[in-house]
Amino acid sequence: MDLPAKGNLFVLSTDGLALATNDRDTDLKIVLRKFPSLEPLCTVPSRGALLNTAVLSRDALVLATACGDGFIRVIELATNRQIHETQVIDANHPSAKDTMCNVVLALSHDARTLAIGSVDHGRVLIDLMTLQVRPLPVDDRRITHMEFSRDNRLLAVASDNSTIRLVDRASGDLVRMMRPPAPVKAMTLSPDARTLATAIAGGAVALWHTATGQQVVAFDNFPGEAIAIRFSHDGNALAAVVDVPEQTTSEIHVWSTETK
Repeated sequence: MDLPAKGNLFVLSTDGLALATNDRDTDLKIVLRKFPSLEPLCTVPSRGALLNTAVLSRDALVLATACGDGFIRVIELATNRQIHETQVIDANHPSAKDTMCNVVLALSHDARTLAIGSVDHGRVLIDLMTLQVRPLPVDDRRITHMEFSRDNRLLAVASDNSTIRLVDRASGDLVRMMRPPAPVKAMTLSPDARTLATAIAGGAVALWHTATGQQVVAFDNFPGEAIAIRFSHDGNALAAVVDVPEQTTSEIHVWSTETK
């Protein structure tokens, strides 16, 4: 499957039905396509700046982008209307490029809340309806992963000091903290938000109860390191993409989660 233009950004909506890509030749537009047919749905200007990262809402109606000009923008794709814009760092700042490359974004499934994680320039929740901004209850370490639960109630935030925090979306308060034995390489919440799955550097894939913060099971019967994990639609299985040393291809491992 080939794309019509070479891009550095490929973002799949969480329902798996839409793909957003940018055109590396111009760096000035985002193309939303049906997936997997790749039929173009619409084209959105990227406001004249190179895109570093982006997230799509579940229904692919809203796109949030972090760009090389130091801005984060939220765009309604159907109308090409900009819903929100916030500056993270001045584009002329010496660390602007590194800062924007390390920004982590998460968009709630109802597209009402944007979470921003930046090393030195803010870790916040933004209500896109009221534009109320609340700080995330996290420390000053680099945020590596964020994900909202499907019911939009919880936000999971992983930092590079081997901590995961569960944050209440409505209040912005800390609900629970987990401490895996190593930095998190990947994480995902189950469809019912009762279980968090983590893959850690050089180690096992584990399941945690979000209600207690306790680890309930670990899967370590595989070589290499898991780099991506995802629950099945019903939550009864967990799949992992595993990088195996000295292999040119990755492996996919699947475990039952019904023991959780």
